[in-house]
Amino acid sequence: MNQLIRYYDKDIDLSDFSLAINPKTNRSKLALSVSESGFLSLNEPVLITLKTRALEVRVNSDYTIVLLNEKGTPNFSFPKSGRLRNQAFVKEMKAHGIQIPARYEFYYSKQYDLWIGTLADNVIKTNSLQKSVKKITSGAASKKAQ
Repeated sequence: MNQLIRYYDKDIDLSDFSLAINPKTNRSKLALSVSESGFLSLNEPVLITLKTRALEVRVNSDYTIVLLNEKGTPNFSFPKSGRLRNQAFVKEMKAHGIQIPARYEFYYSKQYDLWIGTLADNVIKTNSLQKSVKKITSGAASKKAQ
């Protein structure tokens, strides 16, 4: 089916065109941003996805992985805006060599029933990530047992 449109003095056949590929943007990813001014900000996809804003937030020893647990004992309570000031957290990140601003991108782990976030510009091998998550989650289980 030829569909012609007139553009100035030319006929353009729309059947000669295909849809352009729309690149996926970081904005669609579930993320936590950390600003130099000390704000932790959950983006809109996270706020829509989470069932609660009262979260147990855990980090691994070098601050490259953040866990968000909706069912744990909350130590962070994000307001409706998703933006929370926490200078101490940012100070610890810097002390561990994390450059600010920083961004953690999350995915849901059915195995651990929590959200796992890794630094967006930090490539972590899968085995290393699994070991870190096991270590963090097993520490939480042993603390609950005490």
